[in-house]
Amino acid sequence: MMMPHHSSEMSLFADAVDRLDEALRAMEEYPALTVVRDGVIKRFEFTYEMAIRCLRSRLRRGAHPDAGRYGYRTTIRFSADAGLIDDPEAWIGHTNSRQSTTHDYNEPVAVSIVANVPTFAADARRLLSRLRSETGTDI
Repeated sequence: MMMPHHSSEMSLFADAVDRLDEALRAMEEYPALTVVRDGVIKRFEFTYEMAIRCLRSRLRRGAHPDAGRYGYRTTIRFSADAGLIDDPEAWIGHTNSRQSTTHDYNEPVAVSIVANVPTFAADARRLLSRLRSETGTDI
């Protein structure tokens, strides 16, 4: 039996959160290694994108059938309205960090992004928990 598309997305998101946590643990152990820092940033990027995908998917199943076309900020605003995320301003900050990895990446930006990844990881875990309780699944 095939899983519904949203379960697959949620499974990928859950895996991404786990991998991000793994990278954060490695960074605690090896804080001076830039390769570890860069790995944290890569995993942050992937986890952030999976979070947004899950939010858009959830919004599409609710009152926003066009959510796939929404930009990051609109997705965040509607997700907050739907009770999926608590602090839209924090998620806007995560969006800014994600966009910085693409547009302005350099040493000071990398250090700044990594400093905020633990906060993002906590927000991502909270979102995953909400999505799981909403769907009644432990994926």
